Amino acid sequence: MLHGGLSPTGSSRVVSREALHKVPNPIALPNWHKKGRPKNYYWKPVGHGDLADSFVMAVEDLGIRITSEKHMLFRKDHALISTLGIEPTNMLDPSWESFVHSHESFQGSGIQPFICVRHSNDGVFGISVMGGAMVKVCSNGMYGKRFGRVKVNTPHSRDLDISEYMAESVRRVVADFDAIERAKLTMERRELSEDAGCRLILEAANAGVLDEKLILPTSSAWLYPEHTSFEPRNAWSWYNAVTNSAKKLPPNNQVNLLADANSFILNQTSPLNA
Repeated sequence: MLHGGLSPTGSSRVVSREALHKVPNPIALPNWHKKGRPKNYYWKPVGHGDLADSFVMAVEDLGIRITSEKHMLFRKDHALISTLGIEPTNMLDPSWESFVHSHESFQGSGIQPFICVRHSNDGVFGISVMGGAMVKVCSNGMYGKRFGRVKVNTPHSRDLDISEYMAESVRRVVADFDAIERAKLTMERRELSEDAGCRLILEAANAGVLDEKLILPTSSAWLYPEHTSFEPRNAWSWYNAVTNSAKKLPPNNQVNLLADANSFILNQTSPLNA
């Protein structure tokens, strides 16, 4: 898990960026298709350290301050996932300003902008960059996030300019972070009484969004919020009650639940207090 800490289980391990430069690049070995053409014909390895350096440089070149940096090696050190927690200092999009000014309201919700890059030098993954809030990564390399819509992928092609690719990918991902603020503001504007919130929890369970075992902890988090930011009776506080109850789930289950809950509450067409 790469939000608030990695979970170095199995063959995965957390390392510094400096240590990534000490991991040797593998030699490309033939991996033949059924048709007889090498699967990695256009593939070339990319050094973990070089990739991480380009990743960090691409973020810093946009004037964005990095608040946290974590790197996880897995698949016998052939694969890498790196995440950067970020705080904007140069607005690429007007919504960044309101995001920064309202950042205190995210406390306790698990909401923080992250950018993540994943790749492997054994042919399993290409290079992909994505962003969102509460990025979660399993030790097997699977990952997901809350909010954020952009994921930029590319193969390990021989003509790949890693610095150019990373700069463009990071710019596209960062420019999409307005989805975080839009979703938050939409939920904050939708008032929700305590009774209506409890009813929606049951409806979410009936719709298969919320597991029955989470009905009571979600109801408790809704009725007795842990943070003052979630005391207002609105859809945002309701959503964060679901977030609170999901904390003990496996990372992949958390990501799926939060994505489903996000869609569920935003797609409510009838008045929530009706």
